[in-house]
Amino acid sequence: METSSKKVLEAMPSFEDYFKLAEEIKKLSYNKMVIEKTIKEKEAETFLTIMTDPKYFINGKTVPVSYFDNAFKHGGINGEILQYRLDLAEAISDLEMKRTQFRIYEQMHDLHKTLAYQEKAMS
Repeated sequence: METSSKKVLEAMPSFEDYFKLAEEIKKLSYNKMVIEKTIKEKEAETFLTIMTDPKYFINGKTVPVSYFDNAFKHGGINGEILQYRLDLAEAISDLEMKRTQFRIYEQMHDLHKTLAYQEKAMS
């Protein structure tokens, strides 16, 4: 009769699967960081424009930073930052899914160790 630990072992991912998943997590993390960097750069460009271009001044003066934060920081002047924010949300979602998958792999490994120990102790 097949033991529980053997069934778990058959369902467990291989070391190759672990390394492949770790590489995917690395790529997704890098992609997330690049998108975050791009967003910061676009926010800085927008800030510079809003604070130096007279067409955005109110009563001949630069707008308060709080006004910039509420009116332009999230989307940019013409919504140019919004797509980057959507890309970031997708990157974070994909990354979290892969990290969850990795944790499940680890739990499967821990379960196998526990079952194997228990079976050994019972024999």
